[in-house]
Amino acid sequence: MSKRFVTWKKTLLLLSMGSAAFFAVPFAPGACAQYLSNADVVGFYQEVGDQSIDAAFDPARNVWGATSDFTLIVVEPTIDVFQTVWDHWVWSSFPRDPVPTF
Repeated sequence: MSKRFVTWKKTLLLLSMGSAAFFAVPFAPGACAQYLSNADVVGFYQEVGDQSIDAAFDPARNVWGATSDFTLIVVEPTIDVFQTVWDHWVWSSFPRDPVPTF
């Protein structure tokens, strides 16, 4: 595939992801007055990051075993550090939702 075709496919994918995120949530059944907020985006990125970090460390758990000393002493604390750094980055990257005053 040409570079231009790949770029076009990536653009279409990002546009479809954006439209799904911003239009599916407000118009979902039972969510008429609910809109996508910064807290929803933060929660989404935290969940995706946590699952990605877990998936990245699954090979280490499979090689050493879930209850081995290496997994308990090295792998699990390392996962916790990466998830904490990821969560902090996400929280610092998105502004807080403004509190409406009525």
